Amino acid sequence: MLRCLLDGDTDKQVAARLGIGPHTVNQYVKAVFRHFGCTTRAELLARWVRRGWGRGFAWADDPG
Repeated sequence: MLRCLLDGDTDKQVAARLGIGPHTVNQYVKAVFRHFGCTTRAELLARWVRRGWGRGFAWADDPG
């Protein structure tokens, strides 16, 4: 879920990519936002980049 959000996927794209329904995507997005203290995808991405949280994740350097 987090990778999809950071990749900029829409709810429909996330649902297709993960094989889950759009309602489930919405619930997971809300949970991720709560966890990171964000209210938008842009804010999540900005915090992720600014704080360098991506370093050390195998998929952080993977272009696709």
